[in-house]
Amino acid sequence: SLGGMRTVLNQVNCRAKPWEILAIVGPSGAGKSSLLEILAGKLIPQSGSIFINSNSIENTNFNKISGYVTQKDMLFPLLTVEETLMFSAKLRLKVSDSELSSRVKSLMQELGLDHVAGTRVGSDGIRGISGGERRRVSIGVDVNHDPKVLILDEPTSGLDSTSALQIIDMLKKMAETR
Repeated sequence: SLGGMRTVLNQVNCRAKPWEILAIVGPSGAGKSSLLEILAGKLIPQSGSIFINSNSIENTNFNKISGYVTQKDMLFPLLTVEETLMFSAKLRLKVSDSELSSRVKSLMQELGLDHVAGTRVGSDGIRGISGGERRRVSIGVDVNHDPKVLILDEPTSGLDSTSALQIIDMLKKMAETR
C-alpha cells in the first residue's frame, strides 16, 4: 500500500478461448469484480495493459464487440419483457422495426422468455417476473447486439439452485451457438 493506494490486481494473466465459458473464482475482496469492470471498460486501471487478440484494448473498440451484465439487474420495472428487449435493441441496432421485432422474438425464445413477453419486469415493490427470468432479461439486453464476448458479474447471485442451473445451461448453449 503506497500513499493510501491498495493493489487489488497484480500480474494477472488469463486467456479466454472461443465457444467457451470462463469462470473467475476467488474469495471476497480478491478483485474479481474489479477485473471484470476493467475488462468491460467501466474502471480504468492505474497501470498495466490489456490486450484482446494481441491488440491493445483501446484499439479494438472492445465495448462495441462485448456485453457486460452487472451483478444487479438494472431494468425498468414497468416495461414488459418484450418492451425492455425492444428498447435495448432500438438503442443498439440500426435495422428496420420489422427486423428488430423478429430479432427480439427470436431472442426471447432463446432466453426461454416467450411465455412472459407481455409481463412487466417488476422490481422489489412491483409485481413482475421471477428473479431467474429477470436475470435472463438482463442478459438479453446485453446480447441483442450479438457480442463476441459476454462478461457477467455473478450471473447466478441471489437465485435458487434451479434458476442458477437454467442460467448456466442457457449461457453454455449461447457460447456454443453464438
